[in-house]
Amino acid sequence: ILENSAGISENNPPFRRTYPSGGANYPLEMYLFIMNSEDRIKEGLYHYDVLDNKLELIRGTKNIEELRNSVGTAQIEKSSVFVVLTANMERTTDEYGDRGYRYIHIEAGHLMQNICLTSEAIGLSALPYGGINEDKLNHMIDIRNEETIYTALIGKGGEEFREKQH
Repeated sequence: ILENSAGISENNPPFRRTYPSGGANYPLEMYLFIMNSEDRIKEGLYHYDVLDNKLELIRGTKNIEELRNSVGTAQIEKSSVFVVLTANMERTTDEYGDRGYRYIHIEAGHLMQNICLTSEAIGLSALPYGGINEDKLNHMIDIRNEETIYTALIGKGGEEFREKQH
């Protein structure tokens, strides 16, 4: 999912990715809470290193329960992954000023669409999700110079997974 959604599509600088970015600044970062894992990846918080196409473990299961309690939806229990897209705003606003904020949000939409389409293509479901306290999430991830822009849940289950439940 990660390589097809957010990976490098050109191996020469500026290392363009599978989604467009204003000025090829690529301000987005991707963090993943791996939960309910049936694969060989252990539960925990990871950062996606796009240049090396690998997951970097930030910390183990410490924040998984806190995340489950923070996300106000039943789908969190059905999810294997909670994706967090963050942005380093200055990567784009330094070049484009206030217009850069718009470009960042458009870019996040393109990346999230890639995540949804790629998940569906391999038989999973992705549910973009906005019902989270960004400040609390930023604290859980312990990010600096970045802001949470968009989140999603990924899991098995098709339509039943995407149905709105409280």
